[in-house]
Amino acid sequence: MLSVAKDKKTDEQNPLEAEILREVAEEMKEEQVKKLWKKIAPWLTAAVVAALVVTGGFEFVQYRRQQQAQADAQTMQTALTVVQNGDLEKGAEQLKALRDSSSSGYRSLAGLYYVDTLLKSGNVEGALDGLDFIAYDAKSPAALRSLALLNKVSIAIDGDDPDYDALNTELEEVLKREDAWTADALELQALVAMRQNDFEKAESCFKKITALTNADEAKKLRAAENLALLKQKLESEQKQ
Repeated sequence: MLSVAKDKKTDEQNPLEAEILREVAEEMKEEQVKKLWKKIAPWLTAAVVAALVVTGGFEFVQYRRQQQAQADAQTMQTALTVVQNGDLEKGAEQLKALRDSSSSGYRSLAGLYYVDTLLKSGNVEGALDGLDFIAYDAKSPAALRSLALLNKVSIAIDGDDPDYDALNTELEEVLKREDAWTADALELQALVAMRQNDFEKAESCFKKITALTNADEAKKLRAAENLALLKQKLESEQKQ
């Protein structure tokens, strides 16, 4: 879902760093869609049922929430159609308005699409601000706040004069939650470490991924491969 900002630094970084960043970004986009729709889908399907069983106060409140979610879904679809038709500025405005006004699950989803639209239009600074909004929004689920921080780091790391210490601090926030994004945070932390020439820390991050019990096998395999590549890099430098 989220685009990944790319500048001339991406082409200049070493192949190992470039491959890690590409794989993490692509996997985050794929998993993001799946996890978001797991949270949003119940709002879409339950609204029809709620309309048939409204008989008391609690049911009425639930029904109104479902109605609001349906309205938010329509608003977001309209905004996305505008974006798809090429009017990025208008679409971004509509998505931001929905993000700021919605109290349903579409609040976070609209925020993520808003960020994506800003990236497509080249507004990287605005996109980073949009990710900050989600990352520190108490109304957003913790997993989505983690996702926003990860996307922010993946973009900022290739910006002009990135603050690696600040990026590490945000990755540590994700790691403290011990949620589904732990492996992704460790991969990005390894990349940050390599940018700082701290190859021991990078090695430690990859080893932690291989030891995770909640990481899928593909991520563990990638971490093992990166460990091997890192070892080759270090051995090559020692021979020079």
